[in-house]
Amino acid sequence: MGFLDFLFGKKYAKCSGCGSSIHKDSSLCINCQILKEAEKRKPKVNKTTKITSSKQREEFNKTEQSDLRIYAMVRCFGEIMTSDGEAAPEEVFFFGKFSKEEQEKLSKPYSQESKEFKFIWGSNWTSPSSNRKNLISVLKSFKKKDLDMFLEKLIVMTVADKEIKHGETNYLRDLYTDIYDMSANEAMDMVKANFRRLKLIK
Repeated sequence: MGFLDFLFGKKYAKCSGCGSSIHKDSSLCINCQILKEAEKRKPKVNKTTKITSSKQREEFNKTEQSDLRIYAMVRCFGEIMTSDGEAAPEEVFFFGKFSKEEQEKLSKPYSQESKEFKFIWGSNWTSPSSNRKNLISVLKSFKKKDLDMFLEKLIVMTVADKEIKHGETNYLRDLYTDIYDMSANEAMDMVKANFRRLKLIK
């Protein structure tokens, strides 16, 4: 049973574009549709260069880069949980669940003293803007299927308490904007499209 099935009791199919969960009557997820339209309006760029351009991140070996992606996810789980100024019990539940699942994949125990943690958070890790450039660089290094699954988990946390709050939608918008190099308006369209897909908004 997927996260969306767990929350909403509906059956979902797989997107033919990325393999993520979609409504059984669809063939492409809303994200793929919006990204396809956004790509048509953007000038041609070297995507590989754009996604992997971080000399600092590339200084980590393959195992460490895998760990970096886990530290990045845990940071985002925590940030979206508190993005509206409070953490509902349902959000805390999914934060614990998702964080534990990811941390179990680390090559060594999760630690705030590790170079991976410091790369993602920086020295002043209580600031939301601290090392955001590094965070986004790591998120861009995800394979598309893994990125889609991660973003789906963030949506689950957003709607876990059956409320959609301004701070949460803005957090998702800003994350989509930076990861996909799209405008804030295009990113918000993607956020709203995902909520419509779940029949959370009209």
